[in-house]
This record gives sequence, structure tokens and C-alpha cells, in this order.
Amino acid sequence: MEPGRAGPARLAALERRTVHVADITAEPGFSPVVLQYERARTVLAVPLLRGKDLVGVIAIWRREVRAFTDEQIALVTSFANQAVIAIENARLFNELRQRTDDLSQRTTDLTEALEQQTATSEVLRVISSTPGDLKPVFDAMLANAARLCEAKFGALGLREGDALPHRRHT
Repeated sequence: MEPGRAGPARLAALERRTVHVADITAEPGFSPVVLQYERARTVLAVPLLRGKDLVGVIAIWRREVRAFTDEQIALVTSFANQAVIAIENARLFNELRQRTDDLSQRTTDLTEALEQQTATSEVLRVISSTPGDLKPVFDAMLANAARLCEAKFGALGLREGDALPHRRHT
């Protein structure tokens, strides 16, 4: 539905005001097919507004000509206001959830980066403490790689000609 003058709900959206039509067939300007399917005669349309922004429209109607009372109009207006609050709350909740998810992902990324830096530091420490001995270096690399990648096992193969035999397991 686009705002316009073809019917009460469209007019409520266009003018951002409550539209109450006691007998739609007696109102000039409304298209007779607007609510023909529902055979509406009395129509009440209340815009859902967040400030001046249109969120939607609540429309109710009767098949007989019987105007809505001031209390009924006030009730539907109250429902419209409550609907806007509920929509805004849902939007804020979803925005907060997205921000929380983003923050959680950033925390995970930072934790992983710190773990990788710690593992690299440990391997460098082993390299500097055991110059010339590759076994502790390979063991540290495999242990850290398996831990960081949440793997149970790891192997390191060193090329010997065209072969790649496994030399270290963790």
C-alpha cells in the first residue's frame, strides 16, 4: 500500500493523521473498489508514527454504517502507539544483538591472535634455546599447531628426495 488519497488507510499514511469515515460510500474522492472486497462502510485508519516517520497504519472497518466512538478511536490510537513502541523495541533489541555478536566475534579474533602470538613466541624461544637441535623446535611447532587448530594429532614430514616421510607426531 502506497500513501495516497484512494482510501482511508492510504490517506492516513499520506497525511499522517487518523482518518475516520462514517460511510465510505458517501465520501467523495475515495475509490469505490478500495474496500469493496471487504464491503466496508465505516472505516477507521490510524497511522503508526515514530516521531514524524510513518511505520505503518492500523485500519479497522465495519460492514454497516456505524461510526466509531471517541473511546474506540482512542483505543485504536493507543494500540497504534503501543505497536510503534514494540517495533522500536524489536529494532533496538536486534541492533543490540548484532552489536553483541560483532563484539563477541572481535573478542574471539583477538583471543585467537593472542594465542597465535604466544605460540610463535614459544617456538622462537625453543629455537633460540636449542640451536642446532631441530627435534624440540618441531615438537613445539606441532604441539602449538595442534592446540591452536583444536586437532588431536599432527605430523611433520621433511622432504628426502621425492619422499616426504613423517618425522614427528604429536
